[in-house]
Amino acid sequence: MFDRYMIVEDAVRNVRRDGKAVGFEFERGSPTTAGWDSMVEGLDVTVDGEKVPRENLRFAVGGKTFTLDKMETEYEARWEFGDAATVTVLQDGGLAPGEHRLELVENLRVAYMPFPLQGRDAKIVSAGG
Repeated sequence: MFDRYMIVEDAVRNVRRDGKAVGFEFERGSPTTAGWDSMVEGLDVTVDGEKVPRENLRFAVGGKTFTLDKMETEYEARWEFGDAATVTVLQDGGLAPGEHRLELVENLRVAYMPFPLQGRDAKIVSAGG
């Protein structure tokens, strides 16, 4: 379905604060439909075989950033078809230079579907240090 477009592989970059890499972020490609942030029922990120703790993930769309816990009850923020989201991973040092295997699993709860939608993508990426 939309799986292979979830991770935008050329949009991975380290996040720096005060000159220090505190994590990295990547663009989550456009969803298949417009929706609210609260539709994201689950978001799992794995880097080089290690799952990122839920509390270390942030999801941003439309200029607003949320923890996954906050997204569960966020009924105002929404994305439109064609909007990309930014997923931030808080990780000391960010991504080291070189290639990394980045995996994303996303569960969406859609009102008109009797079951949750799950998307999976994995790409080899580089944040350039």
